[in-house]
Amino acid sequence: MVLFSGHRSHRICFCCWLMILLTLNGYAGLVSAATSVDPPGKVEPKTLSLLIGSNGTITCRLSEPKSSEIWFYKENSERGIYQPSDEIQIIDQYTAALIIQNATEQKSWYQCMVDKQGIGLSQLHVGKSPQNVTDFSCIVYDYEYMQCSFTRPDNMLMTEYELEYRFANDNSKHKCKLSEDPEQFQKLHCNITNYLPIRDKYLFTLIGNNAGGRKTQKFVINNHKIVIPSPLELRVQNIT
Repeated sequence: MVLFSGHRSHRICFCCWLMILLTLNGYAGLVSAATSVDPPGKVEPKTLSLLIGSNGTITCRLSEPKSSEIWFYKENSERGIYQPSDEIQIIDQYTAALIIQNATEQKSWYQCMVDKQGIGLSQLHVGKSPQNVTDFSCIVYDYEYMQCSFTRPDNMLMTEYELEYRFANDNSKHKCKLSEDPEQFQKLHCNITNYLPIRDKYLFTLIGNNAGGRKTQKFVINNHKIVIPSPLELRVQNIT
């Protein structure tokens, strides 16, 4: 009986240690969750880019278990989004997400809040995939050099452009570095560095990239039809 009791005692002790271990592991998990972010918390992503009509989320994670107190503030419209709301989803006791559905065109800042304390900001860009450039043109100045330019279409999504060109009957491609017009932000310029006046046609490829997609356009420029001659110098002499 004593041996049996001792065996039973060991079993009880083992079960107790197992329960303690599980409890400690659970507690460690809670501590880990709480300390996974620096106080007071963080917002992700810092920038969210969406196409018009699409969906997205902005997540706010706290260092304390107060997700039920999270609300969001849309700064440019001074609009508060409070719980309970279909626009806020509780993920766990530390985390809540702002749900963006059927997004409309905008460039906005969203602030995650707990009471009157700001936790972090996320910038939302909602726009279109790259749009057609409609005013691409080039000018040749007295057969000495060529300059091309175009206007970036309005878009809430930041769009990067690349321009390259080649000559007719020549597959060698040349990059053309784009620069912004200091007086017109939407205007981009490119100077053809290896301009060849004897070439008839320049074949340009313009590529636009943003978070919504990619667009490629082709332009053919006839070198001899865009020449601006240098101004004539006239000298008047008094002949008597």
